[in-house]
Amino acid sequence: MLEREIIPATEEKQKGNFWALLVGVNHYVDSEIKDLMFCVNDVKALQKTLSKLGYEVFCLHDELDDKDSPTRRNVKAKLNILSQTLQPNDLLWVHFSCHGTLTPDKKEPVLILKDTEYSLLDDESEVLSVAQVESYMRKSGARQLILTLDACHSGVNIGRDVIDQQEFFENVYQKAEGFALLAAATANQKAYEDRENGIFSHFLLQGLNSKEVRENKNFITVYQLYSYVLNELRKWGVQKNRLQFPTQRIEGLGDIVLAYYAENVVKSDENIVDKTVVKTQKVKMNLQELIKNGILKELTTSFNNEDMAELLLNAIDFPGHMRPIFPTQGTSLGYWQKICTTIQNGASPRGNDLQYLVDAAADIYPGNSTFQKYRS
Repeated sequence: MLEREIIPATEEKQKGNFWALLVGVNHYVDSEIKDLMFCVNDVKALQKTLSKLGYEVFCLHDELDDKDSPTRRNVKAKLNILSQTLQPNDLLWVHFSCHGTLTPDKKEPVLILKDTEYSLLDDESEVLSVAQVESYMRKSGARQLILTLDACHSGVNIGRDVIDQQEFFENVYQKAEGFALLAAATANQKAYEDRENGIFSHFLLQGLNSKEVRENKNFITVYQLYSYVLNELRKWGVQKNRLQFPTQRIEGLGDIVLAYYAENVVKSDENIVDKTVVKTQKVKMNLQELIKNGILKELTTSFNNEDMAELLLNAIDFPGHMRPIFPTQGTSLGYWQKICTTIQNGASPRGNDLQYLVDAAADIYPGNSTFQKYRS
């Protein structure tokens, strides 16, 4: 493997934030555009993984309400908000699982969103091009920009031909200068769906969750992830007698760090690579310590994702009367605030030792320096 300069996702990890916008489209309004099967699964699985890795994740997909539906207007609005929010040391990862094609003049690769009309592909005001996505990302000012495209799915269960697929990928790479781009296939190949995800997204997720891919380090880079996905897709292709190799292009950048993991999380005033947190002297994590060290505050503000909250509840042993009833949609922040308020009022679920609570939070939020500092 070629050695590449590693560019940290931030100059000092705690000064920058990780952001992700994930877009998945299974169902299309225009009947001329065939539906897909697993794009929403791709996005939901990526959301869960990236949230655990400390990303602030925004999702647009078919199973959400109208304001978060994967329409052109909503995607542009989210990109615009992010472009005005991000700071130079931040990292932005944008992912699309949907159809992709070219405008009729075959000059612009475009992403086919839920409300895209096939007859209007040549109308710039009615489509979202890859170039427009890149433009929004560049406007953000963030120094690390990642775009992943699991576009042009074509699995045996959906039986469709991909329009202009070769030209689509060729044009994507020609117009992708200035940031890291990973896409599901080379210019003359199709991107497939199988299992319950797009194959590209499936191995993308596996790579993000594998210690071996990151060589047991506390971070993973774009090139490490690409190399893993390429190798797995080759093996899958041999088994299925199908050809699909991902392509990566990184212009003007070294190898970007995509995420950090809990094993060796660094302090904000330390260098990033191969360092560990210097832990404080072991004290009993009682209520006083929980409040004094700012951990309770972090708990009440961090658990704003229902899956995260449920995972934590399953990791610890709250008495029945303290376990919240989870809503069918939305977040559980309010429930977590009630739990933490109850603890603050002295009703500790396990006597006075709350270390298990900090440890569970540290596992869920590997990027949170407070949880990592006080874990056991």
